[in-house]
Amino acid sequence: MIWYTTNDEGVLIAEPEKDWILSRWDKDIMILDQTILNLVKLIQNNK
Repeated sequence: MIWYTTNDEGVLIAEPEKDWILSRWDKDIMILDQTILNLVKLIQNNK
């Protein structure tokens, strides 16, 4: 489960049986067996 918060540009990630990940949109976050999530890069690459 992934949540984005707009007021503080945060991201919260919950995976079963793991600790929550709390970060900012513009940081690379390792999720789901070595997949990297970065909202800012994702948006820039899809323009």
